[in-house]
Amino acid sequence: MQDRQLNITMNKIPPITSIYNHPLYHHAHRSDIRRLEVLDKYGGIYLDLDVLVLSSFRQLIANSQQVEAIFAWEDKDFQAVCNAVILAPKTSKFLRRLYHSYQSFNSSCWACHSVILTGQLVTIYPNEVHVLPSKAFFTPSWSHIEELYVYNQYDFRENYACHLWNSYVGNLFLHNLTTNSILQPEKMTTFVRMIYHAVGKEKLKAIARENLSK
Repeated sequence: MQDRQLNITMNKIPPITSIYNHPLYHHAHRSDIRRLEVLDKYGGIYLDLDVLVLSSFRQLIANSQQVEAIFAWEDKDFQAVCNAVILAPKTSKFLRRLYHSYQSFNSSCWACHSVILTGQLVTIYPNEVHVLPSKAFFTPSWSHIEELYVYNQYDFRENYACHLWNSYVGNLFLHNLTTNSILQPEKMTTFVRMIYHAVGKEKLKAIARENLSK
């Protein structure tokens, strides 16, 4: 399936059910593996579905050619590196290290590999990976979610993107999201401003008109 206006091609791929003989029960863990496999084959940018891009990645893409991968800290104090945004060339040495680390995968530990072990590998192989400040992709954090969805004070000019933390707040803020609820919000929030910035009001209005005509 292809969206010509956005120049996006969607490819259906078979599900993955295990890694190194360890069962993968949750779709999030399956996605953790697939993103590494796809980046290994093609290189490029991986984004979670709930990541909103706010500025060009052009310079990051140029920088990614000098290292094996680009991530950002989710929480540097805890050495937590989130895999919701990854930039890497194909056959990245660092991503292959991360993939092979799944030999010790434990499905009962939610973020042990995708966040904690990634952070540990970053400290072991610092010359292979560039880790951006958390503000690049992961601020406001899930622990300060009101800065994103309740208040309207956060300055996102230093963000390349923003992780919207759907698994944490989806039913509260994103479940019934529509173009009309963005164009005519009950209150202005940082999230609404981000949508205006990323998509544009005129584009949102065009989408709303198109939806009405269907």
